[in-house]
Amino acid sequence: MSRLGVFGGTFDPIHSGHLRVAEEVRNYLHLEKILFLPSFRPPHKLEEEISEAQTRYEMVVLALEDHPQFEVSDMEIRKGGISFTVETLTVLRKSCPKTELFLIMGIDQLIEMETWKDPKTIFQLAHVVVMSRPGYKREKIVDRRPETLEWQSKMLWVEVSPIEISSTMIRERIRRSEPVQDLLPQKVEDYILQKGLYKSSSLQLQ
Repeated sequence: MSRLGVFGGTFDPIHSGHLRVAEEVRNYLHLEKILFLPSFRPPHKLEEEISEAQTRYEMVVLALEDHPQFEVSDMEIRKGGISFTVETLTVLRKSCPKTELFLIMGIDQLIEMETWKDPKTIFQLAHVVVMSRPGYKREKIVDRRPETLEWQSKMLWVEVSPIEISSTMIRERIRRSEPVQDLLPQKVEDYILQKGLYKSSSLQLQ
């Protein structure tokens, strides 16, 4: 049975940290592929301005061109509306019945998982892979949240290299005309400069 990683997110923009931790998870869990899934409208960002879905998708395509072990899907963008993880995993499970799915998330996302749509079904559809993150201690999070303790036996914990990069930080640096070299794949940086993204009010509500 093949093993597929599922890595969703806004990716506004995708950055070098995303690629690094995805590769570390892929190696650690011996995954054949990791599927990047840019969301159309994340349920936890309904009031935030984010770049147009097609723009974010195109940046992911560019970022993955030199990484044959990674793929990108626009299934959530084509679906439109709010992007619920449980619905995406249900579609993937039906289309890939003989594939083990590994949902990749940061420990900060795990904290919010109780607010997600049908989290119990998510654990039935996929292995949940939780990546470490600076400032978050696994033991304190599990002890503090009973539902997390209930799910703990179904989680896979992976220690990844600390990421000192965030999409928010990159957007702010671009707005201030500060350099972003080494924070982004070169093709993504060129795309952002060509399109004039993040300079001021280039974000649009979807």
